[in-house]
Amino acid sequence: MEKFVVAIREDPIVRISSTERFLPVKKGEKFSLIDEDVFFCDYNDYPQGRVYINDTLYTIALEPQHGWVVKEVKPEFIKHRCEAVSTFGITQSMLDKHQDAYFNSEDNFLKSHILNWNHHYREPTLVEFLYEKVYHNWVDRDVSVDEFILDTCYTLALYMPRFSKRFKGKITLYKNYLSMMEDKETAMKVGRALSIMFPYLTASQIGEIVDEYKTKFAPREFTLRTSTLASDFVTAYRSTQCEYEDPRQSCSRKAMSSSCMRGNTFDHLDRHPVEFYASGEFMIVWLTTKDGLIGGRCVVRLPYVKWIPRTFTYKVMPHVAAPVYGACDTSINMIEEYLDSIGADRSCEYNGWVGARLLNLSDGDGGHFGAYLDLEPRSVDAYQKYLVISEGGEIDASYYGGILGNTFDYHCENCGEGLHDDEAHYSEDNDQTYCEHCFNDIHSCCDNCNHQSLTENIQSVHYRVARGTFVTDADGNRITKRVMVTDRYDYCEVCCDEEAVHCNLTEEWWCDDEAKYIADEDLYHPVHRLEEDGFKEDEEGEYSRHGEEE
Repeated sequence: MEKFVVAIREDPIVRISSTERFLPVKKGEKFSLIDEDVFFCDYNDYPQGRVYINDTLYTIALEPQHGWVVKEVKPEFIKHRCEAVSTFGITQSMLDKHQDAYFNSEDNFLKSHILNWNHHYREPTLVEFLYEKVYHNWVDRDVSVDEFILDTCYTLALYMPRFSKRFKGKITLYKNYLSMMEDKETAMKVGRALSIMFPYLTASQIGEIVDEYKTKFAPREFTLRTSTLASDFVTAYRSTQCEYEDPRQSCSRKAMSSSCMRGNTFDHLDRHPVEFYASGEFMIVWLTTKDGLIGGRCVVRLPYVKWIPRTFTYKVMPHVAAPVYGACDTSINMIEEYLDSIGADRSCEYNGWVGARLLNLSDGDGGHFGAYLDLEPRSVDAYQKYLVISEGGEIDASYYGGILGNTFDYHCENCGEGLHDDEAHYSEDNDQTYCEHCFNDIHSCCDNCNHQSLTENIQSVHYRVARGTFVTDADGNRITKRVMVTDRYDYCEVCCDEEAVHCNLTEEWWCDDEAKYIADEDLYHPVHRLEEDGFKEDEEGEYSRHGEEE
């Protein structure tokens, strides 16, 4: 910001040509400051500066005892149709500068280089990504396309987002005009940065962009493994999964978190149902993190020889892959790349596994230990040591209960209704299985991690957000007014512990960056209510109650 000095007494001290003297200046006179904090001469280590007074350049000590104090010219911010621009703070001169850079006033067209990210921004790759995603999710039709492009470019030019160098996966930006002038940047989570720069995006839109950001710029690291052993099939299915990031899905790409074959679901059985894949005709491809967590998996039929009746010849068929299950786009992409490298068929078409043999693992009660088949047809026939996948087979292999050939695989823990595999809903919170109706009655979705948790474990977590509302001013003009309101998320217990704090006085949960820790009382309190509820900040930035002493 522009600075100036003010004489706080008559005849303040100045220095010129190594000579110090009193200058006839009236108290209260102001002069523009030049070269602040540059030491031109020995002034006992006082900060110094230069000023022109009556066309003469003087050196002054910026200390009250020499008769001078430094002041800043407060910028005059203007209202702007874009909420993020107004929130940041923009002056008329800054707006004129951006207008000149992006807009041809003569023909009212945008300049051709406006989307040349290398021309205006310090992190072109990130800015281009953000622009494309925001444009794709643009819903504000109250402004024209050109106005939207201009406003988005203004926003990105002001906040100057870049990849954080200190905190992997976060975005660093200027929060407002003052932080930009002082060159003070703030690193924050991608979702929060998006909500500040593009407040019109919904929570779901921000979530999608965050997932794509992580896949593109902060991919997770996995180790790919393959095996035909029964124990490794069990490991890939039963071991704990890594954190879920909502991957893109299709017929060949599935979210591992929605698989009913995962986790310890089948610990009550004598054998895990996926052991029947260990016949020698299938292999498991899976990913692990450095901590041993599972990031993805895929069952693949190994190459086999097929008789072709029309040509009376044998043909070696390629690997045939089931859908890939993963915790994120990165894990699914990694397995797909491996499958492509071995020439596997990833089409998931009908009949891809017909004729393949599975182990016939009897449960001793007329059933067979076996998993839900990922490819159609989902039926098998029993032949001594093996189950053979066949169209129209006698045994239905579309159940999730772990035993093939039984009528019901589960019973609802709540109402007792018998359930087939595709009707069962597993609760990770209490390790129980429910029918769809009972599951939905007692579960709710966490807004932060999208995990279905028992409703009794869900907490409302508050946060402050800026909302834009249209009002009519005294002149009848329709303008946007920005107000701060309190909104809330529904968080599961894990997200509450990691990203929220409990405020004792209000008996509310708040996002951790919306509450201040009060050391005196060992409690948290919402930041926007500190003054209202009697808290006062001391010189060290700590808060305590009005009138209270240590």
